[in-house]
Amino acid sequence: QQYMLHCDGSCDGTPFVDKGRIATVLIYCRLPEEGGATAFPNADVFVVPRLYDAVYFHFADHRGLTDNWHTEHSGCPVLRGEKWVVTQW
Repeated sequence: QQYMLHCDGSCDGTPFVDKGRIATVLIYCRLPEEGGATAFPNADVFVVPRLYDAVYFHFADHRGLTDNWHTEHSGCPVLRGEKWVVTQW
């Protein structure tokens, strides 16, 4: 499955909303044979999944402002096989 470019919480530099999403953890539980990376184009980060690895990213900084687009991400297409991911917000 492919996920288009998106933010899990606010990522536009505005003040963090109390009880809003503050972070995401992705855990790769089954790897595709080909494809399926997670891309953060605004941060110039491209994560190739490895079995049972986790990716953590948070949306608020020490000033209480949300991230300024660096956590915007996409799930690249799985070209062969299946990818299973556990997501915790």
